[in-house]
Amino acid sequence: MHIKDTGAHLITWKYSNTPDRVNHAIELDGGYTLYVVSAGEWGDYEWILSKEGRGVLHSDDAYGSPERALFRGLQKCDEENYL
Repeated sequence: MHIKDTGAHLITWKYSNTPDRVNHAIELDGGYTLYVVSAGEWGDYEWILSKEGRGVLHSDDAYGSPERALFRGLQKCDEENYL
């Protein structure tokens, strides 16, 4: 697992009407990347697991902090055997 500094990059995905700011991008084994993004104007955060630019899994809920979204994303990836 490698944590990558993303700066203020944006990501567009099918569950968002506008590009979201990427707060964290973590490269996982097998070519997967776990993103934590700012989810809209409410200050919430969500996670997205992708491979080759396509979403594989995404959060069902929004979280109040990027750390909480990151933890839940890693937990779900572990449950689904992506780690």
